[in-house]
Amino acid sequence: MVIEDIKKDLKKIIKKIKSNKSLPKPIDVEEEGEYVPIEIQPSQEIEEVREEEKEEEKVVEVVKEIKIYPKLFVARIRHPIDFKVVKEKAPDVDVIILNVEELPEEILNKEFVDLKNYLTTLKYNLGLIGENILLAFKEEVELERYVSQIKEDAEEV
Repeated sequence: MVIEDIKKDLKKIIKKIKSNKSLPKPIDVEEEGEYVPIEIQPSQEIEEVREEEKEEEKVVEVVKEIKIYPKLFVARIRHPIDFKVVKEKAPDVDVIILNVEELPEEILNKEFVDLKNYLTTLKYNLGLIGENILLAFKEEVELERYVSQIKEDAEEV
């Protein structure tokens, strides 16, 4: 069906071309002789068109800045099994705060080395907030730190 329609359209076009008496006469070209090709530099034309398009497409974009806060996970560790829960949560959060004051030191040393190795593979930075509070945060997270410069008694201030 489609091919027949195309054939009919082509026949109509050919008829119109043949019946058109006002077509220009072909120019006689000498077969022998030197011909110099005319160079058209399309790259310049394309660049000009692109520059025109760029000028037309200048659209003012309004960008609204949205702050994305880091996900925080806080845990109080009382048993070595709690470290497994921390390992499961670690890939989904950005900052981990662990309170380990109720855990004996022997267990803490053994389990913490294992946890530390796991968190460093996930690109966490590790540190201490207090004597028994551990902090782990991803490298992409920016933390603001403040250390008091006041050395006098707080009661006098």
